Amino acid sequence: MNLNPHSFFKAFSATSFLFLTVTTGFTETPDSDYQGPVVTTCKTIGALADKWDKSSEQWPEITLRAKVKAIHLDDPIAVTELCPNQKLQVICLEYDNSALKAGDQVEVSGMLTNRFDGGVVIDPCSTRLQEN
Repeated sequence: MNLNPHSFFKAFSATSFLFLTVTTGFTETPDSDYQGPVVTTCKTIGALADKWDKSSEQWPEITLRAKVKAIHLDDPIAVTELCPNQKLQVICLEYDNSALKAGDQVEVSGMLTNRFDGGVVIDPCSTRLQEN
């Protein structure tokens, strides 16, 4: 099932706003326990999302190298679709990715916050253009 980016934006904009306004309420992991972000790929991010305990207050922080499939600018949130050669839809929500275009190789960092039928959401998300 492909998700219409505009419908996706409307459905998840409230979730994004809620996340941004309540993050200060989450329990912080002591620095000594922090193991860093989970490194994942377009092929393994679905399995990571399946294993994540959704009742946990600590959402998994991830890093991912991927190609941009499409960009949808819906000011102020930008919806970046990643992993064009995968069946699983990978969505990144961020505030500014205006320099990106389909086919760009990016390094993504963010929080794996949701799974929907046929995809996963990284929010908040940050992309950095990589040299090919």
